[in-house]
Amino acid sequence: MSDKWDEIQKDISELDDGIFDDSQVLELSRIIDNELNKKAKKASRKTIIYLIAIVVILYFIISPIVKLGYPNPKKFEKEMIGEYWSKMDMILEAEFNLSKPYFRYRDSQVKDLGFGNYEINLMTHDKTAGAMRNPDVCAVDISRGGNGYCDTADSLAINAFQYHNHDVIVNTENINRTLDIVNGLPDSAAIFSETAFIDLQKLYDVFKMFEDNEDDLMYVNVYGKHCNNILGITMERMQGYVIEDEKTNLKYPNLSQGLNNGDYLNRVDEYTQHFKSTVNYLYNNKLYSVDDLNLRNMRKYVNKKDFEVESKGVISKMSKKEFLDFYENNKELISDIHIEDINLY
Repeated sequence: MSDKWDEIQKDISELDDGIFDDSQVLELSRIIDNELNKKAKKASRKTIIYLIAIVVILYFIISPIVKLGYPNPKKFEKEMIGEYWSKMDMILEAEFNLSKPYFRYRDSQVKDLGFGNYEINLMTHDKTAGAMRNPDVCAVDISRGGNGYCDTADSLAINAFQYHNHDVIVNTENINRTLDIVNGLPDSAAIFSETAFIDLQKLYDVFKMFEDNEDDLMYVNVYGKHCNNILGITMERMQGYVIEDEKTNLKYPNLSQGLNNGDYLNRVDEYTQHFKSTVNYLYNNKLYSVDDLNLRNMRKYVNKKDFEVESKGVISKMSKKEFLDFYENNKELISDIHIEDINLY
């Protein structure tokens, strides 16, 4: 616009002085300037209207349509299961119980970013850090149903468990090194460790190993055919939650761990059903639309009529004496031990 005006001004200045006097030139310039300003304002108004229309269409028409094709965490957050738990709480509780044995789920907040994108702020507690530590908070970004990861809760890999699709090698060197470390600890030490078995162990036999110290058992890994990731049963009594929704309880028996009061040896069937219900609940109420092959394969496995829990390893929290006694009593069954953390008191 300014270039065009400069050209007009130049043309005017080149006009013969005998045709227009100075006042006429100024008046002509003002008229032309006003006309150009009117056109510029009109064009600007149209541009603004077009932009507003585009924004409205994108966020109020296209974005809701896009979201229909993917899981909606915001909807899960608003849907209540009983009086105290939202569906979002239930999904994340199930996920943590199955695959994040070192962390407790505390709370979450969902932010809708539009177009099927969400940010979930997770509040978790590291079980190895002690009860007095403040909860950890991490942001999980879910883009149109894609898997999201919490850097805090997903950062610890379970190192000792070996997949039982090949011959298991007893890691004698690592076991001896671990025992040397434990023997050098003070008696008051609390040891978080992963123990892998040479052969798959029945759930009853795992419970039998901890018969005298049930509180030591934190997590039982569950073997599933073609399942290479870690899934299992969280055993902590403090992990319990109660579902006061009859429909959910009927469809997913023993999903709630609110009655987790020990006596494991007499409750093998309950914990088997609990694991089965947790896998089915998480699969049927997906937070992510991407196909989790590991969860899908485990679901097929647990829904077989002859399914029973077999374990390739456990996670435990033991004192120095309990750790050494446990190894001595079960060393013929153990292929490897990995210490995840040690708390000194």
